[in-house]
Amino acid sequence: MGTFYGYFHNKRQVFLTLFASSFEALLALRIDQLDFSAQPRQVMRETIRRAMDKAPRDYGLARAWRELAPRDPQLADYHARLHRLIRQQVRVAFHHAAEQGLTWPDIDLDVTSDIVTLLVDSLWEWEPGPEHLTAEQRQQYYDAAADMIARGVFKRLE
Repeated sequence: MGTFYGYFHNKRQVFLTLFASSFEALLALRIDQLDFSAQPRQVMRETIRRAMDKAPRDYGLARAWRELAPRDPQLADYHARLHRLIRQQVRVAFHHAAEQGLTWPDIDLDVTSDIVTLLVDSLWEWEPGPEHLTAEQRQQYYDAAADMIARGVFKRLE
């Protein structure tokens, strides 16, 4: 156990490292560079699948985060900053799509980006939790969420 604490000072540092790794994987999706011009629905499905592919493994981490953040202002602030980065990437992607004439003209893309981020985030928090679903069931939920988003944002789906 001495080697473990040679790398980490305490359990909190381990926790932060794991959580940061999970969010780095999301940021690495480069949502802000998505190209919705050919098949918006399929791009949305693939993006949500890639974002959620670790959900069963990271569900416990997300649950622990929700329990710890209200008691630790530093953790709560870190969480908020990471979510802002994700929301900003979604906003940029939707605004690029709007510039190409792909989105409904009467929607507020900034608010919609916030709602989309909340919806996808809620998939992590959904009870009984993604780890209790089969891979096929998880896929159905992810595709349903992606289809709802695509229908609400884009004028044409394929």
